[in-house]
Amino acid sequence: MLRNKRHRHLYGSRCRNSEQHYPIATRVHRILGVALGFGTVVGCETRPADVPSCAIVADHVGDLFGGTAHDAFARETRDVFAARCTEDRWTDEARSCVVATDALTDPRGCKQHLTAAQVDALDRALAQAEDREQARTIPAVCARYEAVVAIVGRCASFPAAAREDLAQKLAAFKATWAATPDKRTLEPICASAIGAVKLAAAGCPGAAKW
Repeated sequence: MLRNKRHRHLYGSRCRNSEQHYPIATRVHRILGVALGFGTVVGCETRPADVPSCAIVADHVGDLFGGTAHDAFARETRDVFAARCTEDRWTDEARSCVVATDALTDPRGCKQHLTAAQVDALDRALAQAEDREQARTIPAVCARYEAVVAIVGRCASFPAAAREDLAQKLAAFKATWAATPDKRTLEPICASAIGAVKLAAAGCPGAAKW
């Protein structure tokens, strides 16, 4: 779940902006507004002493994602920004713009301060991080499978032995989830399991809506 965290500006000056706000598609792309577009930042004066380093930029991004202590996605996103900022030599304007971003829901159009090549490199690295995050995340359909088994467990018209069997099979299946490298492979299995349970427990109240 996305944990938006409004962050205080680390440096003195703040840009006035006439930025349009767009419904950015992904968590990562909210920082630079690279998914659907970006606004215009004007009237910004930055003193040399105020320009943040790439390390500060990366840590700020990690904080915007809720902190990196217990969130692998936040850590990877921070590392992406650190690497691309350093290796691609982001300008003072680009670094200052990212640090001036208060929240993921309020992008400042920082993409305009990057070259096309820099944007492409960042996009590719962020896409790889998102792909790894999806591979780590248990699919929503598997949570639904758990919920369906729980509902059947309370269905008096379904044989007690069959309810127990379903619960045991779910427990055994869940025990494999942590060791599954790509959690996306669980999705079709969970979907199929829901279909089988619905057929077996068709007589339970509300089964048609599962």
